[in-house]
Amino acid sequence: MICVTWIMPDQIQGNVIEPFSVGYQLTWPLVSPRGYEDYLTPYVGEEEVSRITYAVDGYFYFGSGVTGTVLAIKKLYGELGLLENGVRGRPTPGSGRFFTGTEALRWEDEKEGLEFIGYMVDLDVSDEAGPRE
Repeated sequence: MICVTWIMPDQIQGNVIEPFSVGYQLTWPLVSPRGYEDYLTPYVGEEEVSRITYAVDGYFYFGSGVTGTVLAIKKLYGELGLLENGVRGRPTPGSGRFFTGTEALRWEDEKEGLEFIGYMVDLDVSDEAGPRE
């Protein structure tokens, strides 16, 4: 089974998971992606967001994790607009762009004037029973 897995930057920056590359076999705390739709849809649209099957979340996961092999890494970049309180953080609709990568680093630099938003990873969990819902 191939899972499209969403990873927010704080999951890798906060040491929940380690940096990884295509071909790595690893174990991640996977949970339902519910709650990320509102944040991601303005960047990439509903169709792309609907492909996400799970999200990495080490802060709210209390299981043993799911083991799989990384098949592909897409890095999402976009513009952050101002929230009502004047702080940057609101997704700018239509600004999302994916860049294909072979590795996920602890920190990603800006690219073409866009900020790093997170990773979409194809993870092969064929040998697993699957992540918890």
